[in-house]
Amino acid sequence: MNKKLEEKMLLLRARHTYKNLGGIDKISFDLNIDNTTASLMEGVNSINKIENINKSLIIPHPIIKDELIKKLIMLSHKTSDFSCCFIFEGELKVSASGYDFNAFLSSLIDIDGTYDINIILENPIGILSVIDNEYDIHIYYKEIGL
Repeated sequence: MNKKLEEKMLLLRARHTYKNLGGIDKISFDLNIDNTTASLMEGVNSINKIENINKSLIIPHPIIKDELIKKLIMLSHKTSDFSCCFIFEGELKVSASGYDFNAFLSSLIDIDGTYDINIILENPIGILSVIDNEYDIHIYYKEIGL
């Protein structure tokens, strides 16, 4: 398959996957991942190795989704207006801005079918990472001063 066709298929999958995200005003997809986003995503990928993590929690299973979302909101201090990005299938930057962070997180969990979340928040810039394993859920939040 040629590169243009692969890129088009990736965009179509992303648009189809995230067409029903809740609590957002705007969503965009970008195949060009900039250097800042790439370096922040490296931080996401190695979040459990980052020193000086601002905040972290470990929650044993089973957990109710609404309880998890409350903890994520508490750590990130986001409630209403937000702007964030995340990477889809390792190649596509998805940027979203919205008015209801609770609805966004809830629909993101429902769409992905997992509690695993890795997003970069703006204002202030920070990494929010949720790692779900069979025994518990690890939540990490780190503000990044750029």
